[in-house]
Amino acid sequence: MNICYLCSEYPTTASASHGGIGTSVQILARGMCARGHKAFVVGTGPQRREWTDQDVRISYQRASRLPILRVFVNIVNARRILRKMISNYSIDLLEATESNAAFIPFDVPIPKLIKLRGNHRFHTFYGCVRTRWSRAALEEWALRKPNAIGAISKFVLEETIRLSKLQPGITRVLPNAVDTALFCPRDSGLIESDLIVFVGTLYHIKGIDKLIDGMPLILKNRPGARLIVAGRAPKPGRGRFSQSELKARLEPEFRSRIEFIGFVPHDRLRDLFASAAVCVFPSAMETFGNVAIEAMACGRPVVFTRLGPGPEIIEDGISGLLCDPYDPSDIANKILRVLGDPDFAVRLGQHARKRVVESFSADVIIEKNIAFYEECIERFKAEKDARKRSPFRRWF
Repeated sequence: MNICYLCSEYPTTASASHGGIGTSVQILARGMCARGHKAFVVGTGPQRREWTDQDVRISYQRASRLPILRVFVNIVNARRILRKMISNYSIDLLEATESNAAFIPFDVPIPKLIKLRGNHRFHTFYGCVRTRWSRAALEEWALRKPNAIGAISKFVLEETIRLSKLQPGITRVLPNAVDTALFCPRDSGLIESDLIVFVGTLYHIKGIDKLIDGMPLILKNRPGARLIVAGRAPKPGRGRFSQSELKARLEPEFRSRIEFIGFVPHDRLRDLFASAAVCVFPSAMETFGNVAIEAMACGRPVVFTRLGPGPEIIEDGISGLLCDPYDPSDIANKILRVLGDPDFAVRLGQHARKRVVESFSADVIIEKNIAFYEECIERFKAEKDARKRSPFRRWF
């Protein structure tokens, strides 16, 4: 098969800053090529660029900077490139996220798959972003055009269908994959006693404020506990925090127990996880939670949100612990439970690794995607043949 992915977050280098979408598309595209298929990526960026990543061919077009027409110009340019690619490389299927779905030329005679990762309506409903009506309308229109819909979690699939009032045909839950060779258990001697690790943007949706609020309770019970916070600090305002704002939430005697280390490249996260006694991600909203399964793959005990896709990823009390992200005391008590029982922590880490290998490893997820691609292509061909045989085809 020849598969084309629409993605503007594909990692340009191992240390480049990118989100979970780029990482998951990279793992999937590389896996497709390793299995004898061909994978192409089309996106937009600050400059035009073409390169190859382990047989994956990536083509970025320079994003328009026109203040009003840039969305229209980007769509026109992307569709022109895609039509050319479909013709030159005999593309069998196009896959895009909601944000890139409008780039798809829906008139081309190949199946189109939209992978749901939380569209604009989804994020505005849960208070993650401010509503932009033009973007919302564009995504809503594009969501009614594909031949198939995939989703990175059952939660995202069901909520998007409900919020956007979709009536999809073929659907499938296709979680993000984790590279279990990169994210793997390390020497237990690297673990620092009572070290708590948080990875994520300093944004209220990620729960960093509630974790900070829970630190006094943790430190009263475990005076040697220390929190490392890894992640970008966005411009403060509207639920975004600076490092000084977060430290100001604590009494002066506790502030030295928190260290902000800023952005950590994706390929170095495993070193951070390896030193953690517990990894904590108390997000108020997640569409999946890549960082949680990466920490689990490293064999570390994880405290994750009980909301959204949390129960799909973690079996509470077996492969991790689920917490109430709005309750600092619950977050703190779950952390204390892990720190206070080393044998329990080891069992959580072992079951976490097993859970990821069996359910979220690259091999498992890539095979699920390949099976779904084949099903989409076969169904598209069958429907196309049925239309040709229909006596009313001239009117449809």
